[in-house]
Amino acid sequence: MAVSVAPSAGVGWAVGGPIVAALIYDTAHVTLPAGVRAVTRKDERRLLFAVGELELLVKVLAPGASERVDVAGQLLIGGLPIAEARVSLETERGRHVGTTERGGGFRIPAPAAATCRLAVTIGARVVEAPSFTLA
Repeated sequence: MAVSVAPSAGVGWAVGGPIVAALIYDTAHVTLPAGVRAVTRKDERRLLFAVGELELLVKVLAPGASERVDVAGQLLIGGLPIAEARVSLETERGRHVGTTERGGGFRIPAPAAATCRLAVTIGARVVEAPSFTLA
């Protein structure tokens, strides 16, 4: 069941500026104990941003020495996928835009860049993730 662009009261949807989600998890900053294998690929990075009941799961796939990356993810509120939300990825090389599909998923091809900013527009509200690198 997908929810179509309907914010939940649990997210803290105040009228005004964008809501900033907190970085909860980033595989680029996690070191595993010796002998423990990672579930991700070497050219893959996973991040989790959250605010209230909203979760933004992001996967950055940077294959080999390519100058492009694939940014994919899923938008959930209260565990339910959010369809038809606008996802904007801004890099030094421009803005790249996508829309979440029925399962809340999105995929945005983008040029590899030092840093990026990810924002999700749900109805009239904007949720921003802190800047992160695409490398």
